[in-house]
Amino acid sequence: MTDRRKALHNWISQKPYGTSKMFSQNFIFYYECLSKAVGDNSDFSDLKLDRKGFAFVDGVDQENPDVLDEQTSAPAEVNEQRAKLAAFLVQSMGNGLPSFTQELHIWKVKKSEIIREGKRVPVNEEDFSIADVKVFRSLKKYYPESYIDSVHLENFKDKVFVVPNGANTKPFIEEFDEAAEHDNLQSPIFASFDGNEVWFE
Repeated sequence: MTDRRKALHNWISQKPYGTSKMFSQNFIFYYECLSKAVGDNSDFSDLKLDRKGFAFVDGVDQENPDVLDEQTSAPAEVNEQRAKLAAFLVQSMGNGLPSFTQELHIWKVKKSEIIREGKRVPVNEEDFSIADVKVFRSLKKYYPESYIDSVHLENFKDKVFVVPNGANTKPFIEEFDEAAEHDNLQSPIFASFDGNEVWFE
């Protein structure tokens, strides 16, 4: 595993996003997409995508977390702002993350091969299109670091809600549960509060 990969694994393992290997591997994919979108150094060499839209890091044994605990000599390789955005995207999209990934050109161009082979297919950096660049630049603009720092995520049923820091959701449990059942509301769902009322979008 490269120092870059170790640095990213170590970064995510120290954050309150959970230590799921599935989460960390999708986090790495989105980090590299964001890196590519802004013209920074990126590394897609050991990344793969499957038919469901999940990303995997080739060579990472999901049953052996010791592989992820190795020390890296290059912690400076992690861009903090970019890493926070990648983690926020993966966490906030919840179950909708694979569907979002499937809308990217970098997945679509591999779709027939993925379905034909029925297995994970390596990602090619050159397949990251101008359309993909626009998507990730838009996400970067829409979710600046100041915004990410001003909110937190809460799960209700199978949906992920973006909640302003300091907001108390306990008096609105019923409203959140009802919102989670609406098919027209998909993660991330944004909650806004005004006195005794809460809105969702």
